[in-house]
Amino acid sequence: MNSKEMDRGRAPLEPPGSYFVVDSANDRWLVSAVMARHLEQLLDRVPAPDWVSFVDLFGSRIRVRAVVIQSVAQSTEEQRAACRALSRRLDRERNEED
Repeated sequence: MNSKEMDRGRAPLEPPGSYFVVDSANDRWLVSAVMARHLEQLLDRVPAPDWVSFVDLFGSRIRVRAVVIQSVAQSTEEQRAACRALSRRLDRERNEED
């Protein structure tokens, strides 16, 4: 947590480095590569379990119905930087069109 975030009394929104994002219709969790592999193995089972449990990067224990998990996606610093660069470029293009 940097000093600005400490002053505001909250944890950073996203930790630096690589992690995986577990998405559902109503929530999003950040997990380690090891935890992502664990979830993928659970979700690949036939039949799939009704419930899955995991721990996110902030230490929260989560238990959700397997069917609500929509995706497990890798998120690296490079991927996020490329996404931000693309967003800036698209914003500039939109502004030039106006």
